[in-house]
Amino acid sequence: MAGDSENQTCKNLHNLLSSFVDTFVDFSVSGLFLPPPPSNSNLNTPFDTFYPSPDRLIAVGDVHGDLEKCKQSLLLAGIIDGSGNWSGGSSTVVQIGDVLDRGGDEIKILYFLERLKRQADKSGGKIITMHGNHEIMNIDGDFRFITIDSLKEFSDWAFWYNVGDSMKRLCSGIVDLQNDPFRGVPMELKGIRKEFHDGFKARIVALRPNGPLSTRFLANNMTVLVMGENVFVHGGLLANHVNYGLERINKEVRDWINGVRRDLWRDIGRGRDSVVWLRRFSHELAESCDCEALEHVLTTIPGVKRMIMGHTIQGKGINGACQGKAIRIDVGMSRGCINGLPEVLEIANNAEVRVLTANPAYRDSYGARVVRSGGRGLGILLEEDRRKQVEPIVETYYEILHVAEDASYEEIRRSYRVTLLQCHPDKLHASLDLPNSGEAIEDRFMKVQKAWEILGDSRSRALYDNNLRSLRCDELVADDVSLEEMMVEDVGEPLGFCYECRCGDYFCVSWHELEEMGHELCRSDKDDISVRTANDIPGCVILPCSSCSLKIRLLINTGCRVKL
Repeated sequence: MAGDSENQTCKNLHNLLSSFVDTFVDFSVSGLFLPPPPSNSNLNTPFDTFYPSPDRLIAVGDVHGDLEKCKQSLLLAGIIDGSGNWSGGSSTVVQIGDVLDRGGDEIKILYFLERLKRQADKSGGKIITMHGNHEIMNIDGDFRFITIDSLKEFSDWAFWYNVGDSMKRLCSGIVDLQNDPFRGVPMELKGIRKEFHDGFKARIVALRPNGPLSTRFLANNMTVLVMGENVFVHGGLLANHVNYGLERINKEVRDWINGVRRDLWRDIGRGRDSVVWLRRFSHELAESCDCEALEHVLTTIPGVKRMIMGHTIQGKGINGACQGKAIRIDVGMSRGCINGLPEVLEIANNAEVRVLTANPAYRDSYGARVVRSGGRGLGILLEEDRRKQVEPIVETYYEILHVAEDASYEEIRRSYRVTLLQCHPDKLHASLDLPNSGEAIEDRFMKVQKAWEILGDSRSRALYDNNLRSLRCDELVADDVSLEEMMVEDVGEPLGFCYECRCGDYFCVSWHELEEMGHELCRSDKDDISVRTANDIPGCVILPCSSCSLKIRLLINTGCRVKL
């Protein structure tokens, strides 16, 4: 009788203890208390792929494991307050995917977005999260883009998950001993350093199909979403994707994550033309986008006028292409990407588009670029709203001395003497009787002296010329790379130099292209290439990736040697 009483007590405490343990584990992992889920939440509820256009729609690009940048993006739109709680009212937020990889806050972001979903639901708002290629990769066990910090985060999650599991085992019947997620994971992982084994094993367990985190936080992500006149997708859609069925794509991805389906159709999650990998409409150069294919796809989805996508970093910020029918919102904000300033897209009443930006150079008095459609289509106006780099207007030393940049020493000296006499304070004070003219005269005189000091010496002039060149190629780049870091492609003439991009493709430049820039390259008998730069002055060149919109600055120093 006593045993029956104890068992009954345990049964009555099952739900209470399980809920307490889950809350304890959640807080230990994320530092957050999650509100109760909506009463109608059910993992088996059919997806709604099609939604009407909301009064206010916010689209957020790739955040890649950077919780701080994720919060900054939502703060820009007034979606959260300073404490990170929902303040967006009835707004709808779409996060375009790629929460995972490249950063160390992946699990924290998953918890953060889940809490916001529950808070938004109580306020009449909505947050919809989507799959990016990095979510599909991780569920598939492809961990090429993880960081050491992320391994630590997953190790910590596994520790607290097992603590909670042990607590639940104190009361029989709560834990299904046959459903241990760590069952079957190998003790040793070949090819991986031993200190990382725990993190890798935890990541495998958490994110694989039917894993604790994948089923809880990722299974209900959308892969394709139609909202009013907009279709959202991480990479892009082609005609064969639409023919396959948008609802079918969403269902099959969810079934795969929940362990119901063994594999995915290749064109959903694998390959360059798959739904989450496609880049045909995201090239930074509008003329390189396949606008004809995009137009065909949009005509096959009733009521849709534009495609909004992430995946490919846009160094110039959120922008449009293909007459505004392609809107690209991945600005590479994560510190694991290019550490871009956060931007989000806002569409109000399907009639006004604003790019809300953290970049003060582009903001209006309300902290945004406002583009009113005026009946012309918000995408077209977004495309026409070309950003201009804000550059300081600075005279070069050559301009101060009124000489060309290729002027000889004698020409510079002669012009210096003439310019010095023209701006000498003793001469100008007598001819000018203006307020504060003395300061301007002294300033001009000092600039002329400084210009001669730099340009009159061959070594300081060479350094100045190099800096001037660097400033003029000061585009937004993902990295500075020296020629010595490049891989050499020796497959015939001419030789090529390549550097791998984060997208998996390469930045490339050929031997002939470097020679056309004025650099001399010489292949020695010691299996290396020596380089002599133009005028023996270090140089640089901006190289674009062959696939995505990222660029690197290739630094070329005279006398450098590249190993074959």
